[in-house]
Amino acid sequence: CEDDATEAYGLANILLPVELQLSRMLLLPLDEVVTMSRYALMLRLITIRAHGRGVAVPVLPRQAHEHYEGAISKCYHRGLFKRVIKIDVKSLYPNIMRQFKIKPDLGVIGDIYLECLDELTEERLKLKAKLKQLDRSSPEYARLNAHQQALKLLINSAYGMLGYANGIFYSRERAAEVTKHGREVLTKIVEIAESRGCGALEVDTDGLLLQIPEDLSVEELVEDINKALPPLIKVDVEGRWEYGLIHKAKNYMLYNPGELVIKGSAFKGAKFRRFSREILRSAAIAFFKSGGALEPVRTLLAKARAKLESGDFDPRDVCIRATLSRPLHAYADHNVPHLAAARKLKEELGVELGPGEAVEFYIAKGSGPKYLRAKPVQLFKPEDIDIADVLEEAYKLVARMVSAAHGISSKEALAALVHREIVPVEHEKARLTPEKPEGVGEIEGQPAPLKLPALGLETEPAGPKESEELEKPDFACLIRAPELPLTIFNYGGVIRPEHPLLRELPNGLKSYLVFSHVRALGRDIHLHPIDVDEVMDMKLYRRLEWKLRPLRIFSYKTTEAPEGGFKAHFIVPVVFSGEYEEQRAIRKVMKKRVRALGIPDDPGNRGVWTRMPLFMFGLSNTSTKHGQEIAWIRRPADLGELLEAAHFNRLVLEDDIRRALLELREFTLLKRLPPCIEKIVEAPLEWGQKLSDLKGYRHAIYISLCWALGSYSGISRKEAKRIALEFARGLKYDETHTSSAEYQFNYCYERPFAIDCEALKAAGLCDEKCPRREG
Repeated sequence: CEDDATEAYGLANILLPVELQLSRMLLLPLDEVVTMSRYALMLRLITIRAHGRGVAVPVLPRQAHEHYEGAISKCYHRGLFKRVIKIDVKSLYPNIMRQFKIKPDLGVIGDIYLECLDELTEERLKLKAKLKQLDRSSPEYARLNAHQQALKLLINSAYGMLGYANGIFYSRERAAEVTKHGREVLTKIVEIAESRGCGALEVDTDGLLLQIPEDLSVEELVEDINKALPPLIKVDVEGRWEYGLIHKAKNYMLYNPGELVIKGSAFKGAKFRRFSREILRSAAIAFFKSGGALEPVRTLLAKARAKLESGDFDPRDVCIRATLSRPLHAYADHNVPHLAAARKLKEELGVELGPGEAVEFYIAKGSGPKYLRAKPVQLFKPEDIDIADVLEEAYKLVARMVSAAHGISSKEALAALVHREIVPVEHEKARLTPEKPEGVGEIEGQPAPLKLPALGLETEPAGPKESEELEKPDFACLIRAPELPLTIFNYGGVIRPEHPLLRELPNGLKSYLVFSHVRALGRDIHLHPIDVDEVMDMKLYRRLEWKLRPLRIFSYKTTEAPEGGFKAHFIVPVVFSGEYEEQRAIRKVMKKRVRALGIPDDPGNRGVWTRMPLFMFGLSNTSTKHGQEIAWIRRPADLGELLEAAHFNRLVLEDDIRRALLELREFTLLKRLPPCIEKIVEAPLEWGQKLSDLKGYRHAIYISLCWALGSYSGISRKEAKRIALEFARGLKYDETHTSSAEYQFNYCYERPFAIDCEALKAAGLCDEKCPRREG
């Protein structure tokens, strides 16, 4: 027992030195100290002092908290800076309270409060003076250091007691007075520093970051500041740094060779994977060592990607950690990754997590929302991890650093991270930019085209799908317009898999409905064709290309005409998650973009089937339409460049796509099912069998059924699922589609947004007016 007690005491001295000192000072058992709030600890000290004077500490009713202006928290300049120092105001708020005699309005208790603050501060200053004379490795140093830290904890809680509405010391007026003086002190320090040629970078509560001139003495600067401040308020230099990177208030990095400080939730925290945090730290060191060059960062990211793809990683490095705030059953919605993972942990392993417990999970490969792919780490399989998702987070985190350093947007930083250096802001005018053709007006401002890293690329074996007959267009989206004498069309169809070129496609490529969906290097890409169906010359082509310049496009001549004229296709690739509704959103956004050209509608080509440039996807120079050599105007060098352009365009269009998705998802609950859907509901299996040969429309019809059932309250979910799966069985849906009918039902039922009337008409189901449209 004696040995156990000795070991426990030794461990407490290592793990709980501050708490042990507080236990001695406040005459409380250790187990109570470790669970008490700072307010309760300081209240205990004041109560002891008041009792010694024969004064009772009053118990006052709780008060409603009233807002007051707090401390300064401001980013003056964003970027990468040399010669950065951090100035710290020693115990700013406690010393303001001592200097200006700010205390609670509680008579004698207020006086005791201020006396305690004075005594604690003086005692701590004496202890810190002794510590400077001791060996840091000595037991005496450890004991005195723990004592001064305990005092610091009590001192720093003094201001918080004034602003705590549930405490007896609450005073909005006194708390606001403290912060007012604090703002004045920091403002005065900034003014003095700037008058000495320094640049204020970031200020937060009781400290500030400054960039100093090469010839400035830091000691003289500190001396000048201290002379200008009240006697009890002093500043000190907390650190000197070779580089400082400022992202925003409270978020920055400071670097010296062998030392890196990262502050702020933008760069750290449990919301990021350990893999991402480690990559950011390594990338930051490489970035600072090179003086802000990107090449070492690119190399590091490439190695990290190779490491992930080879499977050389700890499972917990690529997992995300989240804590439950209440019992699992108390959450109304489990459509969040960490809750979905906790539910799977309970269902598959019988482990139920409670409030305060953390779940570690990863995102598995596949399509669909992340919550459907979230799995607990206990079920981890190396081959199951979605490497692209892990890399995307790491790239974005590093891009945030590059964005702050170079004063550009995160999208531009991500685009530039792998492929080229960023031109410094001061040399912006020296950038080579395309010459603007005469008579072309400006459109929405977008960043100049940059390439994106092809994140998480995975090679998939080539191979055609089962044979499909040539069908009518899956959709026709006709747009015409502006001052340009051109007609632009956008339509699509189904490529016949038996085409000889399909057998020659390189690895990593699959072709589905070509107008909208190819799969290159493991990523889903929406391809938006802009068919210039009238003759133009190169001058007119360049004007049109200028109009489309915010996007990365590829183009080729479709038809040669006399006197150097030609018709052409522009192809706009956009990467997406593989969901049908997102394809629709992208098409909607692209229609809006092309309308910006001002080309009026021309319904004449509604039934035309466009043989999309499959040769482009296979990087062949042979046309699938004529078997002739293609005259490229802008050709992708390889599939990687096609994918990079798709990533870039996704970033440019991201906000528009998000808004389009929200618009598509807006719907009104149906009072009755449309007649076309009612027919399927009455005989789902029979209609499924009848439509099983209607290639090109089966998927659209099935998800239209799911959407309609999801927006109609007259049928229970259980019954709706039975109807949908019975229809899918007749349709042979699972035999012809990569995602299961059950998955599509669950997904679409919960997210109804539109019914594809074109597909239902093609199936011969629509012969009446749709009540949805009438509403």
